[in-house]
Amino acid sequence: SITTVANGISDLRTFVSQDLESNVGQVNNVLDQLANIQNQLLGISSNNRGPNELLDKRDALLNDLSELMDISVAYEANGLLEVNAGTFGQGQSLNSGVQVSKLEVQKVDGTSKIFMRTANGDGLSKIQVQAGKIAGNLASDLTLLETKSALDQLSRKLVSELNLSLIHISEPT
Repeated sequence: SITTVANGISDLRTFVSQDLESNVGQVNNVLDQLANIQNQLLGISSNNRGPNELLDKRDALLNDLSELMDISVAYEANGLLEVNAGTFGQGQSLNSGVQVSKLEVQKVDGTSKIFMRTANGDGLSKIQVQAGKIAGNLASDLTLLETKSALDQLSRKLVSELNLSLIHISEPT
């Protein structure tokens, strides 16, 4: 029935929304770990690990991050890096040295959008994510919303047509 399909779409949107929240949490966790490694590489934190082990861990974290969303990485002369997020050329800095911005999910016009809160917590800007698991979840959410809208429109049309046919049947001839 149409109700079953509508409920299925709603359930799928809930799953996608939860997965998106999880992905954003993973991004924020990776960014915190990257900042920790940056601190260690700067010698701010005392740790006996060799720099190569830290650099390998940093590379693995960057790989994890790139599976979640599109990023670009700039390596600075002092050994630190800057990680930018979103559409190429947007230049939205997620991690600059030891400064970390955070991602969050917000609903805008019924669909999920990704926003970045700056490291100092003051600014909030929308990020256009075009690749990775987050982009897949955003696209799924939009597709499911459009499908639900089309199903609602079909339901209204069926009810309208059925009502018209019932009016014609009940009219005396």
